[in-house]
Amino acid sequence: MLGNSLTNYANWNELLNRPDVANRGIGGDITAGFIGRLNYVISVKPKICFVEGGVNDISRGVHQDTIIKNLTTIIDTLQANNIKPVLTAVTLLTEQYKSKNPVEQNKKIKELNRRIFQLVKDKNVKLIDLNPYVSDENFLIPEYAVEDGIHFTDKTYLVWKREVEKILEQEGI
Repeated sequence: MLGNSLTNYANWNELLNRPDVANRGIGGDITAGFIGRLNYVISVKPKICFVEGGVNDISRGVHQDTIIKNLTTIIDTLQANNIKPVLTAVTLLTEQYKSKNPVEQNKKIKELNRRIFQLVKDKNVKLIDLNPYVSDENFLIPEYAVEDGIHFTDKTYLVWKREVEKILEQEGI
């Protein structure tokens, strides 16, 4: 599991009931930071790596071309090391998100997700998109977020778990 605080906040071994999950999520991290940590992912020799990120890049004003370039580098590096990458679409923010204008931020998230959907198609990799389950297509539904409007409740992690397990089953892992 490679990502930011959303990845980091889960106890993936417990959630997935597996002892073989390495959590490489770091709060506040951006996709460039993920690239810097790929050696830690590669060193544990996983069969698959779930990659979740992009929302912090958007918040910091990282250009979407750069985010896509970073995600491409991550995919290519994982594949070169015989690791199956699975990207995760960026989850929308709640209407109550206070740090930035949630309407504007979600507009940027939707645009980035369009580009992520194209990237997974071009690279022929799998994608997890939680938005159909936890949003109303405009905002993250409040019951799926803690007070800050961005981080997930246990209910959201159960949805994410289900989606991860589907892919693990499809891949025979």
